[in-house]
Amino acid sequence: MELSIGTKIRKVREIKNFGQKYLAEKLGISQSSYSDLESGKTKVTDSKLGQIAAILEVKIETIKNYNDNMVFNSASGTIERLLNYPDEKIHQLYEQLLKEKDAQIYHLKEIIRLKDKGQKRS
Repeated sequence: MELSIGTKIRKVREIKNFGQKYLAEKLGISQSSYSDLESGKTKVTDSKLGQIAAILEVKIETIKNYNDNMVFNSASGTIERLLNYPDEKIHQLYEQLLKEKDAQIYHLKEIIRLKDKGQKRS
């Protein structure tokens, strides 16, 4: 079953970890108006799709061609078809994501450590 353009936008937005409110603000519309775009109550024009793609930092074609067999590659910031990868490439992407996760955790722990250190001096 083919996904609607609104569903494709929602899935890409969620992969990119943006909220509806954020996109609505960037588009200069209310959150409920943005929700209507994703739910199909309001038609998504090519112009609006271009704006959404720019905010999500993806190509319009990435949204139009989205399907559930795609994976987000955080290293390149792209969403790619999972089925096009051999098992070795999937494993490499998995390992890369694990490394990025570990780096993010380390960074967040450092922020917490520095905050705690600053509070103890007060």
